[in-house]
Amino acid sequence: MRPAGGTRDERVARIALRLGVGGSLLSLAGAMTLALGQRFGSDFWRGVGTGVLVTLPLFFGVVAIKVVRGMDEYGRQLHQRAASVAFLVVMILAGSLIALEAALGLHVPAWALYVVGMLIWGLSAAVIARRGA
Repeated sequence: MRPAGGTRDERVARIALRLGVGGSLLSLAGAMTLALGQRFGSDFWRGVGTGVLVTLPLFFGVVAIKVVRGMDEYGRQLHQRAASVAFLVVMILAGSLIALEAALGLHVPAWALYVVGMLIWGLSAAVIARRGA
C-alpha cells in the first residue's frame, strides 16, 4: 500500500521540480521586467524587475526547506553534507575572486557565486548519494 502523497522520492521530486520550474519562471519574469524598464527608461518597471529578482533567494530558501522537511533522515544527512561541501567550495572561490579582483581588476557578478553554490550543492548531493548507494 502506497503512502498518501506518494513515496518520499516522489514527494521530493515534485518539490524539486517546482523549485526548478518556479525559480526559472521567476528569474525570467524578473529579468524581462528589468530589461523592459531599462529599455523604456521606466523606474517603476526597473524597480519591479529588481524586486522580483531580489525575492529569488527567498523563494529558493523556502522551497529548499520544504524539500529537506520531506526527506527521511538519510536524505537530510546527504543534503547536509552536500551543503557543507558547497559552502566550502563557494568560500574558497569567493576568497580567490576577492584576491583576483584586487590584483587584476577582475569583476565577477555576485549572482555567479550563487549559481556556483547551487550547482555544487546539487552535484555534491548526486555524488554523495551515488557513493552511498
